[in-house]
Formats: sequence, C-alpha cells, structure tokens
Amino acid sequence: MTAGIVATGGDPTRVTGRRLFGAILEGLIDLGVLATLVKLFDFKVTQTRAGTYGPEKIDGKFVLIMVLYLVYVVATKVVVLGLYGWTPGMLFMQVRCVRVDGRPPGLWRAFVRTAFYSAYQYLQCIFLVSVWVPMVFSKTHRGFQDMIVGTFVIDSIYQGHLLLDEPGATGKVYVGPKSVTRKEADKLHQQAAAAAGQPGVFQAPVLTAAMRSGQPFLDKNLDTYVVWNVKQEAWLAFDKASNTWYRIG
Repeated sequence: MTAGIVATGGDPTRVTGRRLFGAILEGLIDLGVLATLVKLFDFKVTQTRAGTYGPEKIDGKFVLIMVLYLVYVVATKVVVLGLYGWTPGMLFMQVRCVRVDGRPPGLWRAFVRTAFYSAYQYLQCIFLVSVWVPMVFSKTHRGFQDMIVGTFVIDSIYQGHLLLDEPGATGKVYVGPKSVTRKEADKLHQQAAAAAGQPGVFQAPVLTAAMRSGQPFLDKNLDTYVVWNVKQEAWLAFDKASNTWYRIG
C-alpha cells in the first residue's frame, strides 16, 4: 500500500458486523445446499450414540453427495470469490474481498484463503479460538485468512479503488483513487493522446528503491502523481479528471 494521494473515502474495512451476519447467512446457505442434496438422493442419516447425526452407511450415494457439495464449495468460495470478490454471504451483505488494488483476489489467493479459513474454523471448534478476534481488534479488520494472502474485506461500493495507508502510520487504510489494469491504462493513454493531439511529455527519472516499491510522487511537468508499476514494468500517471491511472511509459 502507498501514501501520498488524496483520499476519496474513509476506512472501507469497517464492515465487521456485516461480515459476521454474512458468515452466519452463508453457513445456513451451505447447510441448505447439503440438506437439499441429501433429500434429492434420498440418503439416510441416523443419530449416533454420541447424539450427533451421520450417514447410515458409506456408499455410492454418500460419495456422490460429497463430490457435488465439494463442487459447490469450490465454485462459490474459490472461483466466484477469486474472479468477482464475493461469496453468497458477502454478496447479500454487500461486502467484497479484494487485494490492495481493490481488485478481486484471483483464484490462487481465493483457494488459499478458503482452505485456511476452513481449517481455522475446525481448529476453533477444538481449541475454542475465535476467528473474529483479529477482525474486531485489528485496525484493518483483517482475519488471519486475509493476513496470509494479502486481502481485505471492504464495503462493495469501494471495490476497484486502491487501498492506501492512512497518513501518520496508524495502521489503518483509507480509500484512494480507482485502480487500473494495463488494458485500461493503455486505452486511457490513447484517449488522452488523441485529445491532446500528441503523447504527454514525461521524463522518466532514475528508479529508486522507494519508486520500485510503488510509492507515487508528484511530477511537476505532468502536474499529477506518477508511480512505477512493477508488474507492467511501466510508469502510470493519475488522471484527475477521470480519477483513474493511465500508462505513460
């Protein structure tokens, strides 16, 4: 995350209450899906001596139900989460899981996040450790599953915006301008060049460690902020009119 750009909003991560209700709702949805599969295949469930309920016998129906339920879990908690930033519970509560650039986490991060969260829920039942403690007391309201993959859960209205460090190194984040993909940056640059009749004049400085880390700085010639994008290996400039970034080199 970076600082030095005027914020467009407050702390987007203050959604812990909605996350809690979303988790409860999602648990009910998951249970409903599993119960529907059991009913659909007429699978028998019996009460054990311990008072819990389990399969009457392990057979082909049981395996099929588990496979279909696993497909549902992967589809909603890995694929949809990775590509769009939400699970069913998040969608209903209007929160999104994003990277620091405000974009969906991607399939790999979504997979690791979901796997860790599922394992942590199991350990929570054993050791009575609350998964919600870091979300309540952390200044960025991140759970352990978010910390290990570098994601944030934010209000859905801020999806697509950069998440920036609050001035003063308080540990909080605030909403920055909208992020931009390489394709979007190229398109904006072409539009700006066409409007001006010529490409913008930019003299690329010698890259310093701060610049390589993604620290924006004010370019006097362009009269706007510029930043070195490591993934694109190019300079991006901030367009104040459209509140977006575009590629300049």
